[in-house]
Amino acid sequence: MSHQAESHAVDTLQLPPVLTEDTTDFHIAEGPHDISKFRIITQDIIDVIRADIQKTTLPSWMERPPQNFGSSSHGKLKADQWRTACTVNLTITLVRLWGVAGATERDRLLLDNFVHLVTAVDLATRRSMSAERAEAFDRHMLLYLQGLRDIFSHKLVPNHHLSLHLVNCLLLFGPVHGWWAYPFERFNGLLGSLNINNLPGTCASSFVCYLLSVCEYR
Repeated sequence: MSHQAESHAVDTLQLPPVLTEDTTDFHIAEGPHDISKFRIITQDIIDVIRADIQKTTLPSWMERPPQNFGSSSHGKLKADQWRTACTVNLTITLVRLWGVAGATERDRLLLDNFVHLVTAVDLATRRSMSAERAEAFDRHMLLYLQGLRDIFSHKLVPNHHLSLHLVNCLLLFGPVHGWWAYPFERFNGLLGSLNINNLPGTCASSFVCYLLSVCEYR
């Protein structure tokens, strides 16, 4: 240690830059899926969310999120599960935790940012659409993205940019249920689950055989 210090002049030492965020917001990654440098949803909050999920009764037409929400054991959630989790379950829990009088200013900012996203999703997925509703969606989405930049210094990605053009689609084509890509995603999932024995050249014949076997079964 002393030899290393003696062999390097003080003016050649390079120090890391000063962080712009409080170091209390940083943590050591606890697994391959723990990629965020900000600890927002702690394990204590996850436990409350899971308890609320178990106590919440949902309509039969809503896709229920797994009771062990937040665990890697349930695998990748479907888009409909994410929509229910965000617009119903997380809203119930986070408003109760971050919307109370004793919440910190940061918690209130996080809640406001999250509510802008939830409101935008709710408006965009209604069964009817109007110019006022489309414009309200666009306003909440813009406020959500501005919150990402202000709170987290988050770099926007192409999907964020595209979300600001959805207002034009809502005005031109109406409710998203008539033109969203869920049917295509469902077929992609079906094709992806077929066993082709790692022989890509036989994909077409495998799909035909699968289709014929299903038709004969029916």
